[in-house]
Amino acid sequence: MGAERSWNLQDGKAQWAPAVGRADRHAPGYEYVCKTYSTRPGPSRATPQNALIELRLNAFQGRLDKTKVRPLRYEYVCKPLHRGRLRLRPAVVSCTPLHPPHGIPGAAPTARHHSTDRPDPHERFTTQLSGGNHMIKADRGVHRRVGLTLSILGALALTTPGSAQTAATYGLKSGKPYNGTQLKFLICCATAGQFAQMIKLTGEGSEFQKLTGITVKWENTPYEALQQKILVEATTGSTYDVVAWVDAWGEAFKSQMLPLNSRIAADKINMKDYPNAYIEASSDASGNIVGLPFRGHPLVLFYRKDVFKDLGLKVPTSWQDVVKTAATIQQKKPGMTGLSTMYGVSAGQNLFNWVSMLWGNGGDILDKDNKPVFNSAKGVQATQFYIDILRKDKVTNPAATTFAEPESSSELLQGRAAMWVGWWWYWARFSDPKGVAPAVLNNVGFAPAPGWAGGKTQNYALIWPLGIFKNSKNPDAAWEFIKYVTNTEVQKKVASNRSIPAEADNTIVTFSGMNDPKVNAANGGIPKVGAQALANARTLPQVKTWAEIQSVLEIGINQMATGADVKATLDRMANDVDAIQKRAGYYK
Repeated sequence: MGAERSWNLQDGKAQWAPAVGRADRHAPGYEYVCKTYSTRPGPSRATPQNALIELRLNAFQGRLDKTKVRPLRYEYVCKPLHRGRLRLRPAVVSCTPLHPPHGIPGAAPTARHHSTDRPDPHERFTTQLSGGNHMIKADRGVHRRVGLTLSILGALALTTPGSAQTAATYGLKSGKPYNGTQLKFLICCATAGQFAQMIKLTGEGSEFQKLTGITVKWENTPYEALQQKILVEATTGSTYDVVAWVDAWGEAFKSQMLPLNSRIAADKINMKDYPNAYIEASSDASGNIVGLPFRGHPLVLFYRKDVFKDLGLKVPTSWQDVVKTAATIQQKKPGMTGLSTMYGVSAGQNLFNWVSMLWGNGGDILDKDNKPVFNSAKGVQATQFYIDILRKDKVTNPAATTFAEPESSSELLQGRAAMWVGWWWYWARFSDPKGVAPAVLNNVGFAPAPGWAGGKTQNYALIWPLGIFKNSKNPDAAWEFIKYVTNTEVQKKVASNRSIPAEADNTIVTFSGMNDPKVNAANGGIPKVGAQALANARTLPQVKTWAEIQSVLEIGINQMATGADVKATLDRMANDVDAIQKRAGYYK
């Protein structure tokens, strides 16, 4: 990684200069803090010609408008405009938003960065900085994912079939005791299908308002600003009542969330209906539940049904069998990659399959004292296996060293690979006739993500809990809202509704909902498979230092994938994580 630089855009001039500090530091004028990443082997050079440049627009807070900037903090990654060369102009730069880790609700991810479940990064917008005539344009056409742009169809109401519902249907209080209350909900990603439908169910004139008299304002914060905004609100704010967060973020602010145990008991909410991984990520270190699971994702194995049938192959249940199956496919189907993977540095995405192998083989990331143990003998064995898929077995695309989730999923989407392990919400993408290669359409099967032969099947499960800030002025009304949107009947209604393709979303968080016949009929049966995967799933370590640890891990994985020795690299990574944990006070 190269040195951190600032690119100042003032009075029509662009200039490289030493960085003044972190990207979120306020400074006069319009300043971009740039991190440079070399695009070729060897020392990184902080020059536009050989670098991808992250631009963090600094010294503003708020949001983008179509024709002007209101105060904001936003983050971008510039893409090369020409092969092998990055061209930057002081006035106009083509950019797409850069999204950090996990989870994030299910629209199309960025073309290079991130994950898992993301807002559409290619919304067209133009902003003009008031300090000068400097335009930043992000075009939906740049790196556009075929056929998968989401739109907000706010004028269309979600139709509720059947008879009218009552407050009791969803376990809400009768008599509208909080009539007239307006809640503020801190969240992002309004174009995610589940969220888009929920907004209609809880806004002005909605079912929720009619039943309770409560209205909810969903704060559609840019994903890349959400974590910081939550931290600020949790410690010094009193603006928001309810918040949604990504599991691994939570430990930094759970102490500022309202414990929900007594409310859960009073309303007889069945917590056994949720996967254990979801409950762990929604609880604090003392065992208090501080959030109810709202949006969650298991990992599943997607595979080409037609290829497996043609070759008489069984669906593999272990990673060892995945590699053998992939080798057979490559031998008998020349030109097709057996397994698509991702080893690129991109918000921890290259860790998802690694932790499956690590946990399955009896290893772990941290021990009970939060000390790093991933460089144990079992950790080395699992990691070597993961790297060998690329370097020794050669059953994946050699370019996987640069792949994140979008690129790796595209290998299956476009018919170049026969298998891929990823989040279950990709099912809608693989079944979209506008977005897949003709040979792939209706030919993608799915099964629980594989485990370790002779060991365990234990994969990562991603969850977004909903909680109430201790500073909320409306905690009781906020609880009514949380009960409604996490209620299995409401979630089943949303997961079964495919009337608007852009809002179709198979996400549901309770076992009873995942096993519901109507939900499965609407979603090709993948909810039931997700339930199987979640039975033994785990969450990531709930430590306040996870962001730093993740960075060490994902960079190390990428280095090993590109040739570094596995044992030596793991030992160095463990030393780095050990220093992080000691500095944070977990031990001396």
